[in-house]
Amino acid sequence: MKKVGFQGFEIGTLFYTLLLTVACCSLARPALADTHYVSLSGGHVAPYTNWVAAATNIQEAIDASSDGDTVLVNDGDYSTGGHVVYGTMTNRVAIDKAITVQSVNGSAVTIRAAPPGAEYYPLKPGTKWVYDYHNEMFSNNPKFVYSNATTGKMRARVVGEETTNGVAYIVMETSYENVFNMPPQRTLFRYADDGVHMAMTIRDEFVDTRLIAFPPSAGASWDYFDGVAGQRRIASVETVEAGGKRYENCLKIVRDFKDPVKQKTLTHEDYYAPGVGLIKFRLYQNNEMGVSDTRTELISNTVP
Repeated sequence: MKKVGFQGFEIGTLFYTLLLTVACCSLARPALADTHYVSLSGGHVAPYTNWVAAATNIQEAIDASSDGDTVLVNDGDYSTGGHVVYGTMTNRVAIDKAITVQSVNGSAVTIRAAPPGAEYYPLKPGTKWVYDYHNEMFSNNPKFVYSNATTGKMRARVVGEETTNGVAYIVMETSYENVFNMPPQRTLFRYADDGVHMAMTIRDEFVDTRLIAFPPSAGASWDYFDGVAGQRRIASVETVEAGGKRYENCLKIVRDFKDPVKQKTLTHEDYYAPGVGLIKFRLYQNNEMGVSDTRTELISNTVP
């Protein structure tokens, strides 16, 4: 699996800022390297080796390049183009070779537009969320009696970016305080035209699955897999209170399971507020062994 390092890639509520520099550190730069140009006003004539013939989207200039080349991107909002990089998964900008992609005047003026709905999970580097975490468990079985309640904190923050399988991901780290000695977790996210995707390794397999569908509308449903097959569904758009604050136009997303037993015994609900992200979460399980009810609720959100 090839990984490519990123610098200067900023993700905002309404846009992605183009990566400032992308390079593969493990390969030497060839003596004869080409430069490929990208400009919204270019003539779009391959292989895009001057400003007059510049590509009008970033991906086609990348596709025309070879190891050691540079793709130079002029100022502008680049919201077209894309490439299949992993199975049927696509990304607006996919880098699968040892090249440098660089903006002419810096990341602040070279952006890639995010699709409508991205405001429901703004993932700008440095963004932080703090949640109250509560879990209650008790037995339904008289032969096995137990009861337990745990209260703690869950903290999430966007720490940077990385590229996996040629796809640019946003990296989020989550830590827990006083919650079953749970270790820190690291999760990858990306924006795509069809929604916010979440990626993780499950049983040694890298899985990219859609967390929120775009455009977000009540009734929309889509396949979802995080080790358990099923669907996610936007049940409603509503006003939600969390941490003493009132949030308007929130998405309530519920989980449906293909396994009929899980569908009957499990309830999974997420609430996302525009401009904030996840504000509430509930996972409730009631089976022959007992009840487990886990809830989180946002108490603070910091955006740099």
